[in-house]
Amino acid sequence: MGDSIIILKGGKNWYDDEYNTPMIYWRNIKHLIPKDKTIWEGFYGNGKSAEYIKKLGFDVLDNTGDFYRAITKLGKDPNICLLTNPPYTRFRKILEALVNTTIPFCLLIPISKISMIENQQYLKKMNIQIIIPNQYSGFVKDGKQLPNPPFYCVYLTRGFNLKKDILFLPNMSCITRGRPPKLAEGELQKDYCKDCKIKIDECECIEPNIIL
Repeated sequence: MGDSIIILKGGKNWYDDEYNTPMIYWRNIKHLIPKDKTIWEGFYGNGKSAEYIKKLGFDVLDNTGDFYRAITKLGKDPNICLLTNPPYTRFRKILEALVNTTIPFCLLIPISKISMIENQQYLKKMNIQIIIPNQYSGFVKDGKQLPNPPFYCVYLTRGFNLKKDILFLPNMSCITRGRPPKLAEGELQKDYCKDCKIKIDECECIEPNIIL
């Protein structure tokens, strides 16, 4: 859930937040998601997003009802990490709810949301890091995959302890398709991270998964 689209109805603008997240967005950052946390999909939508995260091997807490009530309890739990594509029309309210918590989070949002003045007052108070994908995809509406949206999305994170505050993801084709890395002469697979297929000394994973 999350992608806010302006729809013209009867001469007025209406905002539709009922757009759901395809699996590719979570699969592309699987190697960066904390493995020691229970993942909270705070905006349930059609339930598919939580299902995809489970398929990636994470314990998932979902369908917790009203986000703003749930955050008052879960926001203090050190074992919870919020991973979601939030409703964009309510992004400022979501930041307002998060700013007084310590919960790690990863929010898939349009990059323009970061620069909006109304959001900056909250972002300045949080030690945020940004993950920039190397590809993007359309969201899902009524069970149908849509064309790419007219904006670029990034992952806004806190508490992920990334090696860089602005992290550019590598070409994700070998990760998303599960292909092993192409080895140069003299190289061994153990020199590469099993999760992201990048050389260990260049890998951006929190804990590189060494191929033995």
